[in-house]
Amino acid sequence: MIRDATEIRHPPGEAGAHPLACLLPLRRHLSVVHHVPGRLRVRVSRRALSRSDGMTAGAFRRAIEAVAGVEGLRMSPATLSAVVEYDPDRLVPELWDLLLGGPDDGALAAFEQLTQTA
Repeated sequence: MIRDATEIRHPPGEAGAHPLACLLPLRRHLSVVHHVPGRLRVRVSRRALSRSDGMTAGAFRRAIEAVAGVEGLRMSPATLSAVVEYDPDRLVPELWDLLLGGPDDGALAAFEQLTQTA
């Protein structure tokens, strides 16, 4: 399960852990609503908010903004969604799709690529 692999590579709270690591255990609660190169809209399920290890809005913001190439983030608590604006020349759009919706090994590979230059 990806949570175990994440904890091995980036244990929560460990010094040096990349902020984006907090998305991996919760990615099944995130869905891509719309994606064109440079702009990604993600929806957070209500179940993610009720989990004991759920993510705060601040942690989500820090995670996304820590990725090199992210140019902006707008969050809407009313719709439980976020719009990420990024430079598609620096971040391959398919990495977002793998991170949020791909198989576990694809998500880990995308995570490594998204965080290597951050």
